[in-house]
Amino acid sequence: MAKRDACGGGLPPDMDKDTLRSMKEICAHTGYADNTIVTLVKEQGFPAAIIAGKWESSRALIAEWRLEQIRLSVSRAKAEIQEA
Repeated sequence: MAKRDACGGGLPPDMDKDTLRSMKEICAHTGYADNTIVTLVKEQGFPAAIIAGKWESSRALIAEWRLEQIRLSVSRAKAEIQEA
């Protein structure tokens, strides 16, 4: 059964499992310290935000962000090799 949100609506079960609902959960999922998460949010667009006073994120969005960071890193490395 889906959990009820504050307005009485149900959250889809897959969304509930995907959501990380605290900085502690985000850190446990990523293996990064809380100060690193904050820096990544500010400087590199890490997908986490404070919502209603609590940190939240999404496992799926973090996976997408990580893949994009890898793609960017590979692109930069290729560009450096071509310049050399």
